[in-house]
Amino acid sequence: MLSTQDGKFADDSMDLDEGPDVVAGHSQTSRRFDPSIAQRGRNIGLDSIRGICATSIAVYHFIAWKGLVLTSVGTFGVYIFFILSALTMFMVYGQTFSTNIARGDLLDFFQNRAARILPLLLVMSAIAAWNYNNEGVLAKAVLTGSGVFSLGLPGHLSASTGAWSLGIEIVFYIAFPVLALMLASVSLRAVVVVTIAAIVAQQVNLSLLPGEAAGVITRWVYYTVPLTFAPFFALGILAHRIKLRASIANFAGAMVGFLIICAYSSVIPFDMFRSSVSYVLLTGISFITVTLAFNSIVPPRLVRWSVLGGELSYSIYLTHWIAYFSVQKVFEHAPKILLPIEFVAFIALTLGISYATYFLIEKPCRDRFRAKR
Repeated sequence: MLSTQDGKFADDSMDLDEGPDVVAGHSQTSRRFDPSIAQRGRNIGLDSIRGICATSIAVYHFIAWKGLVLTSVGTFGVYIFFILSALTMFMVYGQTFSTNIARGDLLDFFQNRAARILPLLLVMSAIAAWNYNNEGVLAKAVLTGSGVFSLGLPGHLSASTGAWSLGIEIVFYIAFPVLALMLASVSLRAVVVVTIAAIVAQQVNLSLLPGEAAGVITRWVYYTVPLTFAPFFALGILAHRIKLRASIANFAGAMVGFLIICAYSSVIPFDMFRSSVSYVLLTGISFITVTLAFNSIVPPRLVRWSVLGGELSYSIYLTHWIAYFSVQKVFEHAPKILLPIEFVAFIALTLGISYATYFLIEKPCRDRFRAKR
């Protein structure tokens, strides 16, 4: 999957961001599962986090749309993807842009990014436009499906559930080649200082958001801008610099970290617009979780499922709302006692749709339109 020849990368394959399949000193292979996977080393710890995050966001939306909001898993499950994005971009392309930004490398990078995220995003935007059929949705679908919405306010312009985060990702991709060049010779201490400064700027920005009187939707529009999420990308860069001895214990630690994120809101409810302590604490836990996963060894019995989760995570993230509304129509008048059955049906349909869209849309388009050099 990942190979380096004259600075070119042979393939990209993971989630919201172009993920590495081999990480020096941290790769893992097994002969117990599909040879098409087993013969390639890949950081399966990151695969596991991708799959778990995407699934947890789907579960979050199910229970939130039923009236129970657990802010920590819904928000920081997404924000972990930003950390993963910066981490994997530097793993895959950091060396390519470490000394110069060659025109060919730059074109290949953006072509690969577009091939990776735009086809499925375009399809989901079109489905959303057809499904919602309200004023402005067609214009939003065009802006979202083309990726142009990233240049505005993604939280306002996104046409499909979860698409706003792709707007933030695209801004990071635009800046990435310059960041990689600038940070190539920067010390770890300097990265830490920049990360702290980004967190401070983020919290100052959040304190200036419109008050509760303006409404949650208005605050959300001003909240979903690159400045809010810059610290997560900075933490991804920092995680890339931290090398630990890979172990199963680190994998267990990453799972515990994610469980803490999931459970946090049920123990300590907080307003993400105003609760700086909870926000920064969960940011730190998210960073630790990704760093441990990056430096982990996944138990052999979980390898196949981790890889599958990583591969399907983007599709799960973008398509689960279709599964929800489809199941909702069937159980619309069902008694509450059938809610567990509705949940199981939702998960099953989510996995089925994501599996189909991955193999029918996401993977073929990625393979067809990616750079050939």
